[in-house]
Formats: sequence, structure tokens, C-alpha cells
Amino acid sequence: MGILGVFLIFILLNLFLVGATREGRGRPRVTPTPPNSPTATPPSQTTFLGGDALTIPADIQQLERNEAAARPTGGQAPGWDRTSDFMVGSVAVAIILPNCDGTLAPCTQAGWTTNDINHVVNEIQIALDWWEQKAAEAGVGSHLSFQLTSDSPRLVTTGYEPIEIPGGNNVLCGDEGVWIDDLMANMGYDDFSGGNTYLMEVRQFNNDLRDQYDTDWAFTIFVADASHDSDGLFGNVNCGGISFGVAAWAYLAGPFVGMNTVNNGFGYNFIDGVAAHEIGHIFGAPDESPSNHCQAPPNLPSCTTPFGYLGFENQNCGANVPLFSCGLSEGNSLMTSPQGSSTGINQSVIHQFTVGHVGWFDSDGDTIPDPIDTIPVHTLTPPTNPNADRTFTGSAQDIPWPSALPTSESWRPAYPDVTINEVVSVQYRVDNGGWAEAQPQDGSFDTSQEDYFFEPLICESGVYTVDVRAINSVGNSSTIISETINVTAPENCSTVNLPLVMNGSGGSMMAPPSNPLPPGGYPVPTPMPSPTPGGYP
Repeated sequence: MGILGVFLIFILLNLFLVGATREGRGRPRVTPTPPNSPTATPPSQTTFLGGDALTIPADIQQLERNEAAARPTGGQAPGWDRTSDFMVGSVAVAIILPNCDGTLAPCTQAGWTTNDINHVVNEIQIALDWWEQKAAEAGVGSHLSFQLTSDSPRLVTTGYEPIEIPGGNNVLCGDEGVWIDDLMANMGYDDFSGGNTYLMEVRQFNNDLRDQYDTDWAFTIFVADASHDSDGLFGNVNCGGISFGVAAWAYLAGPFVGMNTVNNGFGYNFIDGVAAHEIGHIFGAPDESPSNHCQAPPNLPSCTTPFGYLGFENQNCGANVPLFSCGLSEGNSLMTSPQGSSTGINQSVIHQFTVGHVGWFDSDGDTIPDPIDTIPVHTLTPPTNPNADRTFTGSAQDIPWPSALPTSESWRPAYPDVTINEVVSVQYRVDNGGWAEAQPQDGSFDTSQEDYFFEPLICESGVYTVDVRAINSVGNSSTIISETINVTAPENCSTVNLPLVMNGSGGSMMAPPSNPLPPGGYPVPTPMPSPTPGGYP
């Protein structure tokens, strides 16, 4: 066939998988089942979502990094520009329903009914619940929780009818910014100027959600009304001489999902499957159909292209296309195409590579996924004159699991090292006695970096060894640091309450805390071999 022939076949497959066309080219148009129809059926095995995983343009990524640098979070907690790096932790989710008022373009759809609004919320909740269930099946369910915002769904006025405008960004020759920028301005988010800064406006909104709901991550789902649309595709566009429309899309690592109420052949009653697929992209999982993010441009589809915070390969790429099939061939994979039945997306599965893409891989089998199986470190400064002031000080910080992909490419974002764990305790003991709690300098242990202090009460003269350890929010402990002090002027302990320390008593008279950690803390996890050759961190 030759290289040219293979390339032409790939281009045709790419167009086939991006979305059905409005003018009959590419995949044949599938007439959607009308909204609220009781006869709606799930999509066939050959209905794909592909080429819908987008990356924020490089210039906007730089602007976001600049914004994050101006808003430091302390330690290595996720910055302003990091709102969905891995699907571990707590996540706030907002649903925005654009409501056309016709001031900037004609309104062509029926408008939002109460039934439609409730249906969208229910379908998206099913998608979120599905991911939580899959996390439980992967053994990391206790480390993931989604929370719909209290005002979801939020009807927001726009002068446009979004379903009539080409979907996605300029990679798909789309104009999403036209209506999203208008929406965000109407929500009070118009602080950024310049092209494509609507992405930053959504990012700011997500940061506000994260602060309001005290979550680790946040993202937004925009759902356009397609009640009178003939094919459930956003506006037709002629891109490079090819005419097509887009059903749904999302940005790898956020900030949002764009979709509609019909989504081409998937239909009104399968919003949950499409939403679940796009949520996978939000947390770093690539497409597995041989288009766009199933490969590293300008090459043909690559089985070894890494994605996600942990940098797992895309070994299920092309599961339904033998020409491009990789080592795994799981045709029911959600990231190939959502599969389901009348009861929802129960037929869809995720495989070991998707587990890695979204950050659920647990290399040491301790039920703590690698991105949060972190170890804190700390410093300890002893008093200069323990007879005048016995106050010890120090700083504790949680150290991130290292990102496998710290730099960006045209087909995926960068993932800097981040940790969502907090330093929750710093403990000290004297002469191997019971552990006692140090105090945070700012009043509470609730961030990834904390300064602390403590002053042991010592009642007899002598030389004492003081041990200190820091503990993070998954229970992992730092290496113990020890300092020795020589006390010649002890406290007068006859008038004070415990805890106190007496020399020669075998250590502290302080009672140990409940459920104490083992001496020396937990061992540093040792990564296990990759499930496939090539190796993972």
C-alpha cells in the first residue's frame, strides 16, 4: 500500500470519527431520537466520539501560568491553572445551560423546559456516579468524590444559540469562544482581554468553585439546547475543504466540557455516556479511536504516546480499527466510545491504561493511588539555649508524586508536580516516649506546607533526644528527625499538669495518641513494574 496509502486511510478514519457531517460526508448522519421519547435506544457499537479531546493553546497556557504565579497557593498545591490534573480527591462540578435570548443571533431551539433541565442533571449525575463506581472497582473509591454545585444547572442568558455555532476551538475550526465568552461575561467573568481568554474566564470560575466548595478540583459542563436540531451537532464548518459538525468535546486537564442534549447518534437518553467520556478527557484520558489524540502529531496513531499525570501509554488506541490496533483491544472502552443500554452506561468499561491516565494506578498496592501516595518532609530547629527557652520550630511540606509529563506538547498539556495532600499533623516525642502534637504557626494544619512549633516540658536535668515526624492527609509519615538538648535548668513541675518529661523514666510520661503510627513512619512506596513493557513511574 505504501506510506501515502496508509496516511490517506488514516485521514479518512479521522474524519469518520470526529463527528457525523451535516452534508453527508464522512460518517453517515444518524437522525437523533426526539427528546423525551420513550423509545430512545443506546448508540450502536460503531458510533464513536473521537478527535474531541482538545488542548489549551500554548499562548493561553503561558498566560495561565503567569496568572498562577501571581496567585501562589503555598507549597506545591495545585495552582490557579491546575483544576483537574488527576481524578483523585474531591471535585466540584458546575452545569451551565446557555439560554438564548436572541439579542445577537436568532434563537432556533425550543428553549429549556423543566423536564429537560431535570433530565440533563440526572444524566450527568449518572455519569459522575459511574466514575465513582469505577474508582471503587479499581480499589481507590475512597479517594474520589464528585459534588454538583448547589445551583446546578445554572441557566445563563446568551445572545447566541450555541448549537448553531461550530463547536470546539480552532483545532476543530470551531467558534466556541463566541458564545462561551458571552456566557462568562453575563456571569461576571470578563477580567481577561484578548483572543481565547474565555478559557481563562472559565478557569477563574472553576477556581471560585474550588474555593467555595473547598474541593481539590473543579470543572464546568456546558450543555446546549438541541431540541429542534436536525442532527445533534454544533454548527457546520468547512475546514480544509471538509464539511463537518462536532457533537461534544472537552479539554485535557480542563477547564470545561462542551456538549448538547442530543449529541448526534448518541441521543437524548444517552447524555450520561457522552458526559462520562468527556469527563475522562477532563482528567487526562485520551481518545482511543484513531483520530487526533490517539496519536502524537504529525505521526500516525501511536500506542506508546503517554497521557495523564502519570504518563501512561495509550495501548488501547484503535481497538475497533485493526489497522491501527495496539496491544490491548477493549472495544467496550468508554474512551473508545461509550456503550450502554436502556439502564445507562453499564456496558462501558475502563481498562488498565485508562486507570493510569486518570491517576488511579496504585504501584504498591496499598489502595492509595500514586498521585496522592506522597511522603512529607520537614525541618527541625532546636532551641539555641534550652535552659532559657525550649521552643523547637520547623516547617513541614508534602512532596508531590513526580509528574511524568512536566512539559506540554501540541496534543496534550503540561502536568507540573502537584500534591493535593495536606500536612495534617506534626508530632514529637522525648527519649522514645509517647508522641505529642506540635502546634501550627498559623493556627491549623490544613495546607500542603505548614510551619510548626512545640515546647516540651522537662522536669529534671539531663540530656534528652527529641524526635519529630510530619504526617499527611493519607496517613503517610515523614522520616523522623532527631535533635539532642542538654537541660541543666528544668521546669518546676510540682505546680504543672502533664504532659511532662522526667530524666531516667524511660521517656515521656505523656500518654501516646490513639492509633499511633509505627515508629519511623510508613515506608516510602516502591513503584511496581508497568503492566506492559516500557515502564511507568
